[in-house]
Amino acid sequence: MNILNINSSSNKQNSISTSYAEKLIARIKEVESNVTVKERHTTYSDLPFLNEEMLASLFVKGERTAEQEEALKLS
Repeated sequence: MNILNINSSSNKQNSISTSYAEKLIARIKEVESNVTVKERHTTYSDLPFLNEEMLASLFVKGERTAEQEEALKLS
């Protein structure tokens, strides 16, 4: 099971939603043996916004080019 945990709280120390998400993921890990979690925090990272290249790469019919694959690495 793959989990993408996106945290956008600006409350760095006492975020209730962050605490809830962490507890939920911990419970899932107790039940599921094969869990991979990717953490993305929009406040701490400089993730790119969705741009035309990324959007176009999502809807390619057939094989993607190397540039399109690169554009989707963080998606």
